[in-house]
Amino acid sequence: MAKKKIKIDLSGGWRDVLEQAIDVNDVYAIESDLEDETAMEITDRNFIIFSKLIHYIREDDTILFSPSEIRVLLRILMEDFVHLQNDLRETSEILSESIDVVKSYKELVEEIIDEYGLDIDGD
Repeated sequence: MAKKKIKIDLSGGWRDVLEQAIDVNDVYAIESDLEDETAMEITDRNFIIFSKLIHYIREDDTILFSPSEIRVLLRILMEDFVHLQNDLRETSEILSESIDVVKSYKELVEEIIDEYGLDIDGD
């Protein structure tokens, strides 16, 4: 009995989105603190899906995926989502610290102005 295939329409830039998601996932796997074997499993898994995207896309921008391949695609997207969310959290923390530093600089400048009677609008 043949495995059921699911037809996916990748027109409108969705193919590019999936290819980029796979690239991003590869980068995270390689640059993270994963064991080499785990990183290789992820990049191998991604390569299989990426190859299918390249070689089996139809002229109408559709492709047939098995349910297991759909699960792999969804897993890649979810992994990317988690990684990007963590990156955003780190960026947000850095931004928050930077804002705190700028506020302290502002307070210091205001204190100097008050202490020495400086007029910012004047001299």
